[in-house]
Amino acid sequence: MTRLANIPAIAWAILAFAAWRSTELLNAWRHSPLDRLGWIAFLLWLTPVAASFAKPSLPGLHPAAPWFLGASLAASIFGVLADFNTAHYVGLSCAIAALGGWSWRHALWFAAAITWMPAFSWAGQDLPRPALIGARIVATSIACAPLLGFLVFTKPRPSLP
Repeated sequence: MTRLANIPAIAWAILAFAAWRSTELLNAWRHSPLDRLGWIAFLLWLTPVAASFAKPSLPGLHPAAPWFLGASLAASIFGVLADFNTAHYVGLSCAIAALGGWSWRHALWFAAAITWMPAFSWAGQDLPRPALIGARIVATSIACAPLLGFLVFTKPRPSLP
């Protein structure tokens, strides 16, 4: 049985809401010259989550998931009220972190979510474009490596009959 079956519907609903509120991210990735390859960092950032779904020995949600889901909902609602897109993106990253089963110990991976957000481009706008793209990819890869190593090298728990 995969982890997908163990995730409650409310977690999927919060993820859907956060993703819907983050659709402006797609426009930034398509039209903004500095954000054009941010989707690559996003896909890299998602690899530990995808790997965790493929690992049947991991539980459905980590005990920290309600905190991440609450933070996702709060950030998304704040983004709606304040018309602040970065809050929507933070909400999306929190919802994904909840589904990934991560705890606050994975702070480096969670912090690397900034690499796929337009705020990263804004902060690095004085860098040449190739350096900014390289920084995105390298920072995301470094942050994801420990989680991927954990998922790859952790032996599955024995299943009960």
